[in-house]
Amino acid sequence: KDSECDVSDSPSVTEEEEIENFVDWIRRATHISEKHFKNAGLEDWVVVQRRWKWRWAGHVARRDDGRWSRRLMDWVPTKGGRRIGRPAVRWEDDLNKFGCAIGTEWRMLAQDRGCWAAEENRYVAFTG
Repeated sequence: KDSECDVSDSPSVTEEEEIENFVDWIRRATHISEKHFKNAGLEDWVVVQRRWKWRWAGHVARRDDGRWSRRLMDWVPTKGGRRIGRPAVRWEDDLNKFGCAIGTEWRMLAQDRGCWAAEENRYVAFTG
């Protein structure tokens, strides 16, 4: 008996207790982590990513030195359409939607650093 595990010592689930399913655990853990992020004064990671995208788009749109990142913004593929399985939404699509919503083309707005910086919070909050 010394080599065998004694089952009576292990915790068991009683009728009053229920094992938390995975989805409920993820929801609870997410809620707890979001609460800690808020208490620490940190921004949500989605907001941070949208901010970085806005800043990067403005930086690249203002470039005039012929780097590949700037040239790719103006590139139009020779063959039309996208292959099956490719994402329908492109990197620039939400920037274009935002530009339409505010009544200007985002690339033109990016040329003025002051206006670009002033619109950052609106873009971050924009759901399109």
